Amino acid sequence: MGGNIDREKIQGMIARLRQLQVQAESYTHQIAAVQASLTDHEKAIQTLSAVEKMDEGGELLVSVGAGAAIYATLARRDKVIIGLGGGVSAEKNLKEAVEILTRRQEELSESHKRLTEMLANVEAEAQKIEREMQAISAQIEQQRQG
Repeated sequence: MGGNIDREKIQGMIARLRQLQVQAESYTHQIAAVQASLTDHEKAIQTLSAVEKMDEGGELLVSVGAGAAIYATLARRDKVIIGLGGGVSAEKNLKEAVEILTRRQEELSESHKRLTEMLANVEAEAQKIEREMQAISAQIEQQRQG
């Protein structure tokens, strides 16, 4: 291999590695966001399941965000206000709300799986390029010594 060809090939490989690194970071951030949403959905499903077993008038601790919670009295356990998307919410019975959350959780799990697979593919491609670059570097070093 000629010196210029090797340099051009290595420069192309370095550029591709940078692209893959940006992609991997993007996938990593997306995976973290999906994981946070999965955790949020799991907490909501568990909370609604616990509410289903409570008596109306029972006391519960309600998170208001930022690590703060308030004590509240359960006025109704048969209805839940659930976000439907786009800033729209609707009143649903407890069973329907849990079904909606479970369905969303399944969709999020699929997204998590897809993103994890895409990240693995990007990482595998990056490793392949790194091995190729090492082989080219070894060849160049051999040519210099030989």
